[in-house]
Order: sequence, then C-alpha cells, then structure tokens
Amino acid sequence: MDKIEIKKDKLLLVEGNDDQNFFQKLIQEIALDSIQIISMNGKENFRAPNLKSVINTPGFKEVKSLGIIRDADENAENTFNSICAVLKECGLPEPTQPMEITNTSLKVGILIIPPSTEKGQIEDLCLSSLKDYSEMRCIDNYFKCLKKKLPSNKFPKELSKAKIQAFLASREESVPHLGIAAQRSYFPLSNDVFGGIKKFLRSL
Repeated sequence: MDKIEIKKDKLLLVEGNDDQNFFQKLIQEIALDSIQIISMNGKENFRAPNLKSVINTPGFKEVKSLGIIRDADENAENTFNSICAVLKECGLPEPTQPMEITNTSLKVGILIIPPSTEKGQIEDLCLSSLKDYSEMRCIDNYFKCLKKKLPSNKFPKELSKAKIQAFLASREESVPHLGIAAQRSYFPLSNDVFGGIKKFLRSL
C-alpha cells in the first residue's frame, strides 16, 4: 500500500482508484465532508498486514468510524466473511451483516456492492442507474449481436464492465475509467439504486 495520512475521523477503505473517485463524487453529492477515502490499491490488498498498516498510521486512534466497501464479485457472502476474518485478525469489531454499523467505540461497517445481491460489482450498480437511458438499448443490441457473431471464448468475460466501457465511449467526451466518469457526472447519482450506499455512508 501507498503511504497514507489520516486527515479525518471517518475512514472509508475501497478497492482501488476507480472506486475512490466514484465514492468521492457520491460523498460530494450528499454533502458528507467528514469522510476520508483510502484506496487499498486492489481487492487482493484487503488483507490483515495492509489493514494493520492503516491501523498503525499516526492519527488512527482519533478515528471514530471505519467503513469498508468491496465488490461482491462471484459471492457476496464469501466476500463479507473474508473481510470479517481480516477485521478479527486485526482485533477490530466485526459487524454481523453487510450495511450494519457496530455499536463500539470504533464503529465499523462493511458494504458489499451491489447491495442486497448475491454477486456483482460496481459496474452492475452503475448499469442499473442507466436502465432508462434510451442509448442503453443500442448498447444491449450491440452485445447481443456480438454474442451471435463471436465464438464463446472471444465474448467479453465480464459483460457489465464491457457495457460500461461502451457507455463511456458513447459520451461526447469519452473517458476510460468509471471513477473519472462519475467525477464528470456521467452517472445519475440521484438515482434510487444508490440509496442504500448513501444510507450506509451517512450512518458511519
């Protein structure tokens, strides 16, 4: 992990820079200036040694709340349990379920993206916010066509990521990353699909 400096009493740990940019924009959207977002530089870095480096950073003793956000990927329950195991190894409080905030001196909460689903990632959540956009029909048709034309081993393995890239390419000013797109307001962050995340952030 990169060296960090703790500046606020509420910390939000996210997977990478894309997530950091996305959640920074979402926090601005709901006017929460008390939360500092820290990128773990990859989901594989959500391990005890890296979390301990955060805990041992000067200023952590003044932290009141710690939020952790991870993609569900293939199994939301497994992802949640793996984070709880890391928290336990580090001697930190463990919530009993996603979106719950512990009633402890250091409040700890875990949010799995997308909320209330068994699998998926932040791209799936953003796609849900775009479902009423007329251009999404063009993108869906494009991938339906590709599925017919390409051999199965050539079709995108992560369809939601591919669809997000197609959407970003369709903007007047195309950008390559979801986080930058969020910063430029390409996603309707007022959409109800982000309501659970906003509730979680407010409760930290």
